[in-house]
This record gives sequence, structure tokens and C-alpha cells, in this order.
Amino acid sequence: AVRTRREAERADRQEQLMRLTEFNGDTGGFELDTESNTVVLTAGTRRIIGRRNQHEMPLEEALKLFHPDDREDIQHTLDKVLETREELYDTWRLQPGDGEERLLDMTITPVVENGGEVTKLRGAGHDITEREEHERTARQRQKQLSLFFEESPLGAVQWDSEFQFERMNRRAEEILGYSEAELCGESWEGIVAGDDRGQVGDAVEKLLDADGGTHVINRNVRKDGEVITCEWHNRVVTDADGDVQTIFSKFQDVTDRERRKTELEEYETIIEALSDAVYVVDEKGQFTYVNDELVELVGYDRETILGNTPSLIKDEEAVQRAEQELGQLLSSDGPEAVTFEVTVHPREGDPIVCEDHMGVLPYDGEEFNGSVGTLRDVTEQREREAELRQTTNQLQGVIDSVESAMWIRNTDHEYVYMNQYHRDLFDIADDTDIAGKRAADLHSAEVAEKFQQND
Repeated sequence: AVRTRREAERADRQEQLMRLTEFNGDTGGFELDTESNTVVLTAGTRRIIGRRNQHEMPLEEALKLFHPDDREDIQHTLDKVLETREELYDTWRLQPGDGEERLLDMTITPVVENGGEVTKLRGAGHDITEREEHERTARQRQKQLSLFFEESPLGAVQWDSEFQFERMNRRAEEILGYSEAELCGESWEGIVAGDDRGQVGDAVEKLLDADGGTHVINRNVRKDGEVITCEWHNRVVTDADGDVQTIFSKFQDVTDRERRKTELEEYETIIEALSDAVYVVDEKGQFTYVNDELVELVGYDRETILGNTPSLIKDEEAVQRAEQELGQLLSSDGPEAVTFEVTVHPREGDPIVCEDHMGVLPYDGEEFNGSVGTLRDVTEQREREAELRQTTNQLQGVIDSVESAMWIRNTDHEYVYMNQYHRDLFDIADDTDIAGKRAADLHSAEVAEKFQQND
């Protein structure tokens, strides 16, 4: 009968403890009998300590389940609850013997009997190991994000849900010229150029609608009034309900880049308007740009040309000549541009004689960035010049055979040729260069006047 009564009492105590705790796998309860120093354990506690079949244990054994450095503090807390009759809270490290350490959040409550004496202590323990792990990971991540935010080489801004300044890093202060304190709580409009506010406003509206992120290039106004161009990457952060919590922006000053881009677009417009073939070769000697005229000239498609070297369209001799001319351009006292003749070998058809007008791309210091040039087809011009030389030679042969003074002058009355008879008649030395000279340059005033009268 005594044994049956004790079992019933123990079951009753366990039932009371179960009502104090939530059996969700990480919470358990216990009761300490102060007279016998026996601890009764709920099913939840037995799961936590890994002793599912042990319903009670001596207090001394229970204390050994905790970290040695925590045992004295636990005992002190139990004594204090008995003394003050007040509920106490604390967190201790559980070492159940499975090789893992668990963190328990403990609540200890005194049970006062009718006589006013505390005979029992009841408590609940909540395993917060995973929660603490998550919180520690979150704190570490927050610390890393904060470090990344502060040390970023880009400007970084954190906005509130109304898109007002909340936080900014040092780089953002340098770019905008404001301190964080000066802009905190201010609207984005204060740093955006008036003409660009419509474009930026659309991006802000999209972000405040919790619509992912935006990429914007716009003009910003520094504190000193200088207008700069900045590239912004913005990302919205929402809560579980999809409401905007904060917005992060990374940005950089791209004023110089955008100016160069505009200049390049202008240059390309000019280049495309040229009738000559245009090319750009980088510092590795590879084509990086060719216009439509060059593609048409050589007969290769653009994809084949780009990334290839000039040897695709020039023979070895022409390549070496271009390298020599480039060396002249890069010399300390070299010209800004050179013009020389090369033979281009198209994909199909006969070689093409071209004038190559070449210069170097702008570069800082000693870092060569490449060269730019134009190729002009002079094949027909050279053929006409050859024909003209042949005709001239034939005409000179006829003139030389005549036993009288003969000469050839152009429409500007400049000598092009005179025969030997003419030279001998007017005492003009054989080694006198007559090209481009007029009668007054070679004859006496009297003779020159007669020539002019005949003209």
C-alpha cells in the first residue's frame, strides 16, 4: 500500500510539472524535494539529458550533468530561492555525457506548503542551444556585413523605409562631401540634380514597392555644389510579410568614365562618317575595332578580324614596316602620326596598295595602350601615276630628239621638263632642278618677259 501511494504521488508530481512546461522537444521540467534532495524529471527533461528511462535522481547526480564551472552557481541559486522564496532565472551549460554541450535557460520557482515552509522547488529548463547558435551566427554575420559596409571601396548608404538617409560609410562621405550626421534623416532628393529627379524618383518608387533592386546612373550634387555622375546599385530588404524594412545602395563616382564614354561615342560617330578604313590595335597587337569600310576592304567578317593581328591582312614585310613606324611614334622625339605605304592582302582578289596613316592612342606614363590608323586604297592612284610617268617618259623622249629648244610647263606656268637643247641655249646647268620653277627663276628678265608675253 505504501509503495502504491508513493507511485501515485510521483505520478501526481510529474503531472503538475508537465503543466508547467511545453513538451516541444527542447523544454522540460523538474521538481526538487528539499528534504530528500531528490529531483523528479519530466519526459521533456529526460529527453534533453539523454536519460529517457530515469524518472528521478539525487541532486548531487543532477548537478554533475552541468559544466563544472556552473555547478557551484546552480547550488547557490537553489539556496537563494529557498531563502528568498522568489523565482529566479539563469542560463547554464549542460553536459549530458553525449559529447555535446547544451545551453539551458532555467527558471526555478519555490513551492510553499500550508505551513509556510518551502518544501519543494519546481523548475523549467529550455534548451536554447540552437537559438543561441542562430543568434551568434546572426551577430557574426551582422558584424561581417557592418565591416563590409564600412570598409567597402564603394560608397554605401542605408536608407529607411521612407528612403531617407539612415547610415553611410566613409567612402560615401568622400564622394558626396557630406558627413553622415549632415544627411541622416534627409531625403534622397537633396543630392540628386534637378533634371534627374524624375528618373531617380521612378527607381525609388519601384524600390518602395518592394520590387527587388535597381541600377541607375544619374547626376548627383555634392555639398560644395559640384555636379558629378554616379552609378547606383540599390537593393531592398523586406520582412516576412513583404514590407520594406530598409534599402541598401552601393555607388561610385563615374564622372570621368561617362565623359570618356561620351567622347568615344563622338569619335565613333566621326569615324563612321569617314570614307577611309579605320582600325584600332591594342597593346598586344590585336584588332579591337574596325569600321565597316575596313571590313569591306579586306573581305573578312568583323568577328574574324577582331582579336586577330594585322598579319591576317598584311605580309611579313608590311607588318615589320608598321612595327618600325610604330617604334618611331613611340620615341621621345617622334612625330604624332606617320603615313606610309603598305600592301593589303584581302581574303579574295588582288593585293591592294594602301596608304596607312597611323598614330598612337593616348596613354599615361610609359604604358602603351595601342594604335589607331586609317587605310586608304591608293591602287588606282598609283596606277594613274605609273601611266603618267610612262606618258611623260615617252613625251620626254620625243622632245629630246628635236633639234630645237623644247619644254613642258603646267597650268601654273611652272616647268615640268625641258630638253638638253633648251638648257644649252639658255645656259641652264644640267644639275639645276627646274621642277616647280617659273621662267623668271631660270632666265634673264628680258627672256622671262618674252616667255610671259607668249603665255
